[in-house]
Amino acid sequence: MIRPLPYGLVYDPRVHAAYVLAQQGHRAAWLATHLGLPRTAARRIVALARPTPAPRRLADRAFGITY
Repeated sequence: MIRPLPYGLVYDPRVHAAYVLAQQGHRAAWLATHLGLPRTAARRIVALARPTPAPRRLADRAFGITY
């Protein structure tokens, strides 16, 4: 469902989903195909999304393991 926001902006949940999925490593072509976004928009979203680093595991911290 697309909700109107102030100043004529519109919230599209597909854009939010694309951003989250891009942070997880999905490519622009995949996002455009599966979420129905224009390829230009998908490329811009992927360019702005940074992968979220995984937290270090407890065992890694305890034994000083680095990757």
